[in-house]
Amino acid sequence: MPDGPPEPLGQLAAAVLAADRPAAISWARRAGLLASHTLVETPSLIELLQPLVASAANDSFTYSPAWMRALMSHLTEPRFRALGTS
Repeated sequence: MPDGPPEPLGQLAAAVLAADRPAAISWARRAGLLASHTLVETPSLIELLQPLVASAANDSFTYSPAWMRALMSHLTEPRFRALGTS
């Protein structure tokens, strides 16, 4: 994103990297990623999003087909299914 991520997404990424569970839930709701009535086990949210934001935490990162396959496998794990319901 040329001008950086929108504030809610940037704050969500920071909360995930810091493993700040309450902040991650709050920012995910502000970003429109979680409905206000969706109950979430915060460790699951942190675990789900960590691989996505980890690449931004490095000075450089090379995206690859293998990384994308691993990410898709991670994101579709059954334990995260409840996070997709609202």
